[in-house]
Amino acid sequence: MMTIIWVNHHAMFRYIKKAGHLLLLINSLVLMDIVLIPLAAGSPGEYLLLNPEDARAAAMIYGGVLAVGGVPYNLIWWYALRTPGLVHPNVYKSFGYNQCSHLGL
Repeated sequence: MMTIIWVNHHAMFRYIKKAGHLLLLINSLVLMDIVLIPLAAGSPGEYLLLNPEDARAAAMIYGGVLAVGGVPYNLIWWYALRTPGLVHPNVYKSFGYNQCSHLGL
């Protein structure tokens, strides 16, 4: 799972030519989620062996970590597209965005 996230993260940053302070802060949220994945992934197996009644809660925590991790990942892309100068100009054309879509027009 972490490899998939890392490869997608790397692919996204090929289109981002410049990073500002806020983008780095949002990126740190993605990295914090990646750190939590092994911890959350180990808990369902551990609780399944020790206390099967708690395995469902542990699985929900694992799913929650993965779901919550998608928020800052998408926030990076949203912020980069709407902040002038962060992405290459041809990104708007290659992904089918209007040049003014970042302005809400």
